[in-house]
Amino acid sequence: MICEEDSYFLELIRYIHLNPLRAGLVSTLEELSRYPRCGHSVILGHRILSGQSVDAVLTSFGRRKARQRYQ
Repeated sequence: MICEEDSYFLELIRYIHLNPLRAGLVSTLEELSRYPRCGHSVILGHRILSGQSVDAVLTSFGRRKARQRYQ
């Protein structure tokens, strides 16, 4: 799937990465940042997941302090 609009891409990132929190698999954002079955921890730099494009996501949040802005 290709996202042509930045606003849709950011909403898609939010939707996908917050699913474990919404589903009750984790209780807090801190737990989510360590959750192994979600790309959120990859974006934050806590682990590596083959095939996940971290640069594309972080670029959407700016070059400086991208991880902080993403979070």
